[in-house]
Order: sequence, then C-alpha cells, then structure tokens
Amino acid sequence: MKKLLALAVCVAMLVAMAGCNNAQPAAADGGEAFLPTTDTVTVDYQYKTADEVKAMIEAGDAMVILDIVPEESYKTGHLPGSIPTYAYPADTAELQTKLAPQLDTLKATEDPILVVCPGGGGGAKNTIAYYVHNGVPAEKLFILENGAKNWPYPEMLVTDDAAAASAPAAAETLGFAGEYVVNPQYVAEHMHDANVLLVDARGEEVAATGTVEGAIAVTWQMFASVADGASGDAMWGTILDTERLNAVLSSTGIAPEKEIIIFAGAQTGWGDEGRVAWELIAAGYPNVKMVDGGYEGLAAAGIPTAKGAAAFTPAQVSVQTIDETHVINTDALVAAYDSVKIVDVRAAEEYDGATLYGEAKGGHLPGSMNIQYTDMFNADGFLKSNAELTAMFEAAGLAKTDKIVTYCTAGIRSAYMQMVLEMCGFEDSLNYDESFYRWAASQEVE
Repeated sequence: MKKLLALAVCVAMLVAMAGCNNAQPAAADGGEAFLPTTDTVTVDYQYKTADEVKAMIEAGDAMVILDIVPEESYKTGHLPGSIPTYAYPADTAELQTKLAPQLDTLKATEDPILVVCPGGGGGAKNTIAYYVHNGVPAEKLFILENGAKNWPYPEMLVTDDAAAASAPAAAETLGFAGEYVVNPQYVAEHMHDANVLLVDARGEEVAATGTVEGAIAVTWQMFASVADGASGDAMWGTILDTERLNAVLSSTGIAPEKEIIIFAGAQTGWGDEGRVAWELIAAGYPNVKMVDGGYEGLAAAGIPTAKGAAAFTPAQVSVQTIDETHVINTDALVAAYDSVKIVDVRAAEEYDGATLYGEAKGGHLPGSMNIQYTDMFNADGFLKSNAELTAMFEAAGLAKTDKIVTYCTAGIRSAYMQMVLEMCGFEDSLNYDESFYRWAASQEVE
C-alpha cells in the first residue's frame, strides 16, 4: 500500500508541473481540431477486475490510478492514491484539457495505469483513446472493469479529506507550488471566469504569431521608465511613478479587481511574466499569478489559441503608492552592501564578463554569486519543485534568514527569481531593477 500511495502522490504532484509537448486536441491556429475518442481512435482496450486491483493495492504493487469521475463522486470515496482529473466523460476538447497535464508523466512511467470512470465504459475508453493518440503506450493502460459505481469493497475507499492528509509531506519535495504560480490546468478551468484577465507578457508582435484565446498583450517596458534617458542612467527601467503607471494600467484594463494571470516564455524567455507580476504586486494588486510552463505549456496542454491578442478594455485604475518591500535601487544597495547576499541570475558568460546587451563594461557585482535564471526550470520548461529549488539556493550559499538581492541586466530575469525565492521561503529578498546596466555604468565590477 505504501508503494502505491507514494507513487500516486508523487505522480499527482509531478503532473502539476509537467508539460504536454504534443498534447491534442486543440489546433495551434485556433481552427477545428481532431478529437481523440473511442469513435476516432482504434484501441484494444484492456481491463482489470476489482479483485485484481484489490490484490495489487493490498500487496503495495506499483500502479498509477487515474480517476476521471465527477468531482462530487470522487469526494464521496475513491481508491487510495488516486489522481483526480474530473474529466468524465472525456468526450469534448474542454474535458480533455483536464487530462493533458498528466501526459508526460504517464508516458514516462513503466507502471500500469488504471483508468477509473463511473461505469467502466465510454468515459474510460475516451480517456485511453486520448492518451494513446498522444503517445502513451496502449499496453500500459487498463480500465477498472465495471467502474467506480460497482466497486465491491467499500471499506477500501478513502474520502477526499483522508487522501489529502497524505499529501503535505510529498508537497514539500514534489512539484512547485506558490502564491503567485498556477499551472495550465488551472488556466483551462478559469480562463472564462468573468473576473480573470489573461495577459501575454511577450507583447503584441509575438502574440500575433500565436497566443491564448482572449489574452491581451503587453511588455514589461510599458510599466517601466525606459523613456527616461538610456540604459545605464540612474533609475532607468524602474517602475513608473504612480501617475504614469495609472495611465498605462487604465488604458490596458489591468484593474486590481481582476485576477491577473500572466504568461510569457518561461524558460525560453527573459522572465517577462515575472517582471510584470512583480511590478503589479508592488503596485498593490492582490491577485496576480504567472503560469508555470509559459505559453508553450499552455499550448501543449490544449488551451485554445488564436493569432493576435485581444483588444484592451480600458478601466479606471488609481494606484496610490508603490510598495518597495521587494525593490532596491543602486544607492540603497551601496549603503547595505555588506549586509546582503547578491545573486547574479544572468548566464555564466555574462557573469564572466561578456557584454551582450550594451552594458558599460563586463563582469559582475563584487562578491555576487551566480545562480542562473534558467537553472530554476526542468527540461520541459516547468519550474523545479520547491524542495529542489530550495536545495539549489542553499547549496549556493543562501539561507532563509539572509537579506538577498537579485539582479540581471535590466531587472527582468531577476524579478522572476526574486518571486521564486520568496515563494520558497527566502522572504527577505529584493529585486535590483536598475540592475547591471546601472551598476556597470556607475560602480566597480569584478
């Protein structure tokens, strides 16, 4: 039993961060897409009886249990260690987006995968058709014969509360979770909520090649003082004063009453979503999220896409002050230098002296450590787990009691890392948004 529960909790946490590189059914251009179901995909379905499953659970045999029954049914009782998807009957593109986050993990596992639906019929078959169409070997997939409604051993079922009780310890080591991060499945479930505003932080030009349906497009520069002189000048590229910031927020319709969900390129980008989120949080916005996995993760998960961003819907925004709890400028950094630990999040070649973006000189801030922005991500573009990231930060020499300053070239990648540090418990962390552009122009470097 312990092996089964540990495996299932592990998989459940991993899928929250897993990308779905080839997931169907959504078409990238927003057109009609192929829907894999029992009517469109040929599969030789395999079954396991209740007695076979009972014996495997009691023996602690490794097995992934994927439960697609509706949420209310799942909460009344389910097999121990089940992964809930609420995708039943898995016969529409919207329902199949609930299956997409599990795809890469199911491809990778060598263990049998048991699909549980209410009656052991069409819903389970549609689910298996979806996974087979997207590359999960059919020989690994099984249907619980006669389904959840006819499970003959009710004493083995657990409630939602009992299942959740085993998750906290696993959450410490598996999957990324944080106040400011959501995954593609969350977006699929909430993108049409009235109070949600989707924001593509890659800008309109990139959004024209493909973005999430209904998302507006912005750039971090719209909220920063890039019109005030040139890179390297004092306070260039920092958060706009409230008067100008209110004008931009109002014209774009990014209002604090909304749940703001921001995405960009994740690992392949510059951390734009982190910088925009960091700016909005400093402006007092209470409900700001960035999407783990970025646009690539959203598209792979089957989120509807379109060519071009949605039009802005103006709103009346009145930010009164900027909270500088996680902000630091050059003068303040110089004054506090001996009491902070400084993290250079740029690539190793930049840290070692390459001038790639018009910096006044090469090198790094004296005594700074190099923890690269890209090191926070797995190969699939999703963030590493909280435990992995914490171990990485601590191995580099950081402690949760330290005052930590992050920087990059212009405070973009470093804003993303500051937020991740904060969510991992390194709460006294600040983003130096003047960053290396200003430091190289005004201070000594190593």
